Amino acid sequence: MKRGIMLDPTSDNYYKLAKLQNGLAQYREALESIKLAIAMVDDIPQYYAEQKRAETGLGVPEAEREMHLAEGFMTISEARLRDLKSASDVDERAKLVERAEDAFRRSLDILTPLPKTDKVTAMLNLINARLALLQQFGGKKPEPR
Repeated sequence: MKRGIMLDPTSDNYYKLAKLQNGLAQYREALESIKLAIAMVDDIPQYYAEQKRAETGLGVPEAEREMHLAEGFMTISEARLRDLKSASDVDERAKLVERAEDAFRRSLDILTPLPKTDKVTAMLNLINARLALLQQFGGKKPEPR
């Protein structure tokens, strides 16, 4: 598989390699592979789930794993916000708003049960501000947490 990736180094191939490595309990290698996939394409939710799987295998503390997962969903949300700025079609804009909201809300769901450190509080405040911004584009009313 590694040889194949050298011939075709795509984010999807690194993701597949990470899944294989996680399945073989090669967690350090899996984490390296999935980080390469994320560096190439950072707005695919499955990549962050695979990162969490590798981190679980490495014994990374749960709060840290959850924080990384929430950060991944925030990255996805921010990408949809960037796409929204250049979208002109009404239907496309509505889909982007929905996708951004969904990813922000997933981040909220992950962060809400965590201890309220300064970083968690700052991220929650940012998410709520972004949800309020999305409301201007026709999104749902934010539910502060």
